[in-house]
Amino acid sequence: VSAPGMNDLARIGTSLERAFAGEPQRFEFWGLRADGTPFPKDVRLVRGTWFDREVVIATAEDITARKAAEEELRNSEEKFHKVFRSSPISIAITRLADGCILDMNSAFSDLFGWTREETIGRTSVEIGCWIRPEERLAWTAEMQLRGRVANYEVAQRNKQGEELLVLLSSEVIQLRGEACALVLAIDQTARKKTEAALQESKARLDEAQRIGHVGSWELDIPGRHMTWSEEIHRIYECAPGAFGGSFKDLLAFVHPEDVIPCKDFLQRV
Repeated sequence: VSAPGMNDLARIGTSLERAFAGEPQRFEFWGLRADGTPFPKDVRLVRGTWFDREVVIATAEDITARKAAEEELRNSEEKFHKVFRSSPISIAITRLADGCILDMNSAFSDLFGWTREETIGRTSVEIGCWIRPEERLAWTAEMQLRGRVANYEVAQRNKQGEELLVLLSSEVIQLRGEACALVLAIDQTARKKTEAALQESKARLDEAQRIGHVGSWELDIPGRHMTWSEEIHRIYECAPGAFGGSFKDLLAFVHPEDVIPCKDFLQRV
C-alpha cells in the first residue's frame, strides 16, 4: 500500500513502535490506489484492544483535495508576495484597529522615505505619515463600514517633512485572524501642481484676452470641431457655451457676403 520511494519507512516503523508504547502518532503517508496512482493520506495510530488483544488501531483519511487546496493557497500567496514586493505602487499592510504597519514594499520607502526598520511595528500616526489624525479616523471608519475605500485623496507627510498629496485605495483583509488594511498609495503631488499651473496659465491667458479684447479658438481637424475662448464669446456677444462648435454653427456668425469664401476655406481644412 506504500507508494514506492515516496515514504520514509524507517520513520513510519518508529511511529508504529511509539504507538505500541502508548504514544498516539499522526503523519502523512503516500498510499497507492488500485490503478497504481499514488495519493496522500493522513494516518493516525493509537494503541487499543481488540478482542482482549493489544493492538494499534490505524485510521487513514484521503487528503488529496486538501493538499491540492494547500498547494493552490501557496501558489496564490507566492503570486501575491511577488506582486507586493515588485509593484511600483506604494503598498502597505496595516492593522485596522490601530494603524500599526505590519508590512510594506520598497515603493513605500521610495515614496515616504522611511525604511522597513523605521516603519514595521509602528503606527502610521507614530511615524508622522498622517498630517491630520482625524482624517485617518474618517478613513478607518469608512473602511470598517464598507470594507474598502477607493481614491481617498489626503495630504500626508514624508520623512523629510514635505507634504504629499496622496490618493489612497484600500481594502480590508484578514491576516492571522486580524482585520487589516491593504493600502495602495499613489503620489498625486506633481500632477496636482501641473494641473494648478495649467489652470493659472489659462486664467492669465483669459485675462490677457479680456484686457486686449482679443479672442482665440482651437480647431480639432479630425473631429472638425472648434472651441472658442471666453473672449470670442464676448466679441460675438453670445453666452459662454452657446457656440456649438460645428462648421454649421460657425457659419451662423459669418457675414452673408463672406459665407461662400468661408465655406470654401472650411472644405479645404
